[in-house]
Formats: sequence, structure tokens, C-alpha cells
Amino acid sequence: RSPDLRRWGPFEPVELDGFASPLDRCLRGGAVALEPGAGGGSRAIDSIYFLSAAPNPADASASLVALMPATSLAGGAAGRILLAFSRDGVRWRGLRTLAHTESEGATGRTVDQNAAGVLTLRAVASFYVQRNVPGIGGDGATALKRIDIPLSLLECWARSALG
Repeated sequence: RSPDLRRWGPFEPVELDGFASPLDRCLRGGAVALEPGAGGGSRAIDSIYFLSAAPNPADASASLVALMPATSLAGGAAGRILLAFSRDGVRWRGLRTLAHTESEGATGRTVDQNAAGVLTLRAVASFYVQRNVPGIGGDGATALKRIDIPLSLLECWARSALG
């Protein structure tokens, strides 16, 4: 946890609004995370493999942005790269899908995974996703895919998520 995004306390579990840990799911009878969907609906998230965080380039002194690969087993294995925001590095809000991908059936991991960090040039934040990560699955050669988001849109998403 950080009071100012410069000094950090000891490690502690993160909280991701709408996501229940495997232990929580077991104790609550199999509840899964929910990501808001179009039209007010929601989509289940069964697993988040890791989270990579960086200062939010649209709000670097006050918030962080993170990408995370997530899978859903409902309706067939599917994956996506999610984006979320935090003010302290512990509580993450505003889950939204940044990219859709496939899920490898045996492990449930996404075949595409986010690269850590974000690059900013002019008024655009560029996030990167590694396609067809070796050792996980997927058809085709591995490659980096760039996803550009205007800083004004990233700022709007962060403000909406964090208040």
C-alpha cells in the first residue's frame, strides 16, 4: 500500500472490485468475479493470472493503471486482457476489457498476456500484449500487439473508476 505512490508498505493481498479470490469462492459457494458488460449486464471472470501495474500516464501523481490476463469458463473457455485503476496499489477498481483472447484449455491461462508497463507518446498511452506466448498455446508466431488509448480517454476511465 502507498499513501503517495512513492513510498510503499509491506506486501499485502490486492483487492479487485468484483473479483472473489479462490478461497472466497470456495467459502461462498462458487461465486465468481463479475465484469460490467454492455447494457448493464455482466460477464463472469474465473481467474486472473497476474497483475502488472504502472503509474497512470493520464494521472501519474495520483493513480496507477494495471493490466491483467483473465479467463472465463462460462460458455466455453475465453480470455481477455483487463485494465483497472488504483490510488494505493491495493484496491483496484474500474475493470474493463482492453483486448479479447483465447484461453488454453488444460491450464486455463490466456494464450495472449500483457507486457508490463505503458509507453506514452504525445497524447497517447500505448499498452502491449504478447500474442501466442510460448509454452502456453495458441496458433501462430509470438508477437507484440500495441493497443493505443488516448490519454483523455484513459483519464476519463480513471476518474469514473476512482471518483
